[in-house]
Parts: sequence; structure tokens; C-alpha cells
Amino acid sequence: HLACENLKKEGVLAKTIDSYMFDGKSERLNISKLANVKRLICDEYTMIPPTEMDAILRAKQLYGFTLLLFGDKDQCRSLDNMWVNYISNKRVLEAFQGRIVVLSYKHKRYDDDLYQRLKHLQTTGRINLPDNNLVPSYFNLCLNDTVRHPVNKRCFERWVKETNAEVVAVNGMKVALGLQVMCYDNNDTERGIYKTNRFTIRSITKDDITLVRDDMTITLSHKDFTHLFDYAFCVTIYKFQGGQINDHINIYQASAMSRNELFTCVSRGFSADKIHIDKLKMEQYTWDVEKHVHVAIVPPTIKTGRIYQISFTESEYRYIGKTTLTLAERMEGHLRKATNKQMKKAFATGGHATIKLLDEFKYSSERVFSAIERFYIENADKLLNVCYNVKDLLAQPPREPAKMKKDKFRITHEERKKRYMIRRTDNGKEVRERFSYVDCPREEALAAAEARQTILRQQ
Repeated sequence: HLACENLKKEGVLAKTIDSYMFDGKSERLNISKLANVKRLICDEYTMIPPTEMDAILRAKQLYGFTLLLFGDKDQCRSLDNMWVNYISNKRVLEAFQGRIVVLSYKHKRYDDDLYQRLKHLQTTGRINLPDNNLVPSYFNLCLNDTVRHPVNKRCFERWVKETNAEVVAVNGMKVALGLQVMCYDNNDTERGIYKTNRFTIRSITKDDITLVRDDMTITLSHKDFTHLFDYAFCVTIYKFQGGQINDHINIYQASAMSRNELFTCVSRGFSADKIHIDKLKMEQYTWDVEKHVHVAIVPPTIKTGRIYQISFTESEYRYIGKTTLTLAERMEGHLRKATNKQMKKAFATGGHATIKLLDEFKYSSERVFSAIERFYIENADKLLNVCYNVKDLLAQPPREPAKMKKDKFRITHEERKKRYMIRRTDNGKEVRERFSYVDCPREEALAAAEARQTILRQQ
């Protein structure tokens, strides 16, 4: 979101992948929204979750647009337990035919001192700064919410003292006029409010609160305000990747960071004397390690499917089938070996046989391919005035799915804790699987929960 905001300031119309491709009706990414795209440019590519990258690559394969990925290979990875290192991923390399260009790091934003220290961190995993003592700054970066919330609270108390502001409670959150707040966990697309947007509080009434940002003014109920906004003094680095701070920056939780995370934090600044790190490790920082190589994205095979009908001049027998071959090749196969006794008899006594194309389409799922064939067979009388394919429809009817209780592995939504949960029993003990959207889009957490639910129901 922050990268999008920066691009918009430069006159570039930018959207997150979710907002561009997400289908509200199906609650899934819809690759058909990229059908008319000629060129797709993705910035901050290391942050793209595997599910979204999979959708992009499937769309590229299907629609043939030009795809460009940009980003810093040394910065933070996707907030996903199954993140993939795209620069070495076989499928990604195949999609780009191995065309990767690695550039030297940009220098224009940093002073020479910070630039040299960043290069040293990249190559050795170590960094030292002129002053590692924290300063009373209102720009703070951290790793997770366990530090973000207390730092925000301390900064708010200090800001109130410095400004002599009158504190007001809004739905349990302490605020004041002139306070800058950030849209943190949720978007409000109808009002044009997106995550990482910063607003300043202009007025507070008994029921409403009014915020301003540049030339934009919005009025929200107290409940809507606290649902969308939080203090802007401290931000996790995963939320702030793509941002810049030309002021003093405090970096918390450095001892728990990887080299990617620390590098991203330090590279948000402009000069070395304004970077202050808490609990900096003296030993070497290590790069993030790809722990789940076995779930690397597997490309789907896109095939051309055809539904066809065979008919005879001297027989009422009709046959509907599916194939990936040409019609001539499939007809030759039927002539060599008839599918059933009725077809064999029709070839012998039915006169001239012809094959006709009913439908042609692209598909990647055999289940979908069979379902389309079954649709034509089951609706043959209505659509084509032909007989059923007895062998496929009657002799081998599709198996009915096993009946299951409606609430089996039900997904529950804990909105206050910003997560979804699945409760199940394992060896007599209750197991709770949680899918949080504190540091990722809510839709992504729901999709992960539904994917896990599907796996559990199939076991």
C-alpha cells in the first residue's frame, strides 16, 4: 500500500494485486481481470505471496502479456509461512526465460556514509553505526505488534505532554486534535481509505470524528474510526517496506531480525547519523532461509479440450466424448477400437460416420474437463437432440461426495483478535488452528483457512 502511495505521488496509477484482481463475489483472485492487460508491472516483487504470484503466472501463460517484476532481492520476503524465493524459483525463471537483471544499489537517496554501511551489511551481514542509542523520535520501526503497541503508547503520552493536547476517548482509544493516525489493519475502498494512509484528526464530536489528508476530508463514526485507524508513531517493517523517512529513525527488535529485515529497516533512512538501533547484534546477521522448498509453485498445464459428437447416416446412435486430439485423430482412434458395443455395431451397419466439434476451450483441471463433457452428455436431448453416451453416463456414473455435517471443520471469525480459527479433534484432544490477518490482508487469511478446511475435509 505504501509503495502504491509513493507511485501515485509521481503520477503513476498503482494498485495492490489484491485490489486489482480480488473478486468480491467469489472471494478469490480472478485471473480473468488480467485478460486485456498488455503489460503488467509488479513492484516490491519479494513481498508478493505465492498464491498471488501463482495467479499472475497462470494469467501470463493464458493471456500472454508482458510481465515485469521490480524490487530489491535483499529486502523483506512475503509475510507467508510458505514464501518462495522467486529469483531462484524454477517456474518464475521459466516464465521469464531466465532474463534477470541485477543492478547496483541506488545511491541518490543516501548520504555516502549510510550507503557504504548498507553495502557492508549486504556483503558481510554486519553493521555498525555512529550512535546506536535510541532518541525521542516519532518515527519508529519494529518487527511485530508486541513492541509496536507499547512504543505507540509511550510516544502518544510524550506527544500529549509536548503539545499540551486535550485527550479524548473514542471508542476506547485515546486521541486528540492534531494527532496523526494511520489506517493500519483494514481498508475502506468506498471512502478511499487504504492501509498505510496517514490522516490528521481535525475535529471530534460525541458521535463522529473528522480526519484530513492533503485535500481529502472524511468523517467517521467512532466505531469505524477504531476499526480502521491506529497510532502512526511505530510501524512494523513489513507494513512500511517501500516507505522513506528523512528524520531520526528508531529500530526495535534488531536482535530478532534477519539480514533482510534489518537491511529493509536501515534502508528506509537518508543518512547514517539518523539511524538508531536497539539491541543490535554484533555477530553476523543471516539472510532469510527458504524453509518450504517442497511447496514451490507448480505450474498448471494449460491444454486445449474439445467436446465432439459422432453420428451415422443409417443409425440413430450418437456418441458424445471429450479429447485433446484433433477430431481426425480421435475419429481414427474410434475406428481402430470402438468405445462400446453400440459404437462397434454402428460402424459396421450404420452407414457413413461423421464427427462434429461441439465445443473447444482451454483448461488446466481434468475435473473441469470431465464436468464439461458430462454437461453435454446430460443435456444432450435438450441441446443436441442426441442419445446419451451410455458407457460414460450410465455404466460409470460419477461418485456422489460423501455426506458431511454442515459444520464439520467450521471456520469461525474472531474479529476482535483479527483472525480466523478452525477447531478440530486429534486423538481426543482439541486442536485450534489460527489464521491471523494482523500482518496480512484479511482475504489472504480467509483463503488460507478455507484451503486448510478443504484439506481436513478430504482426509
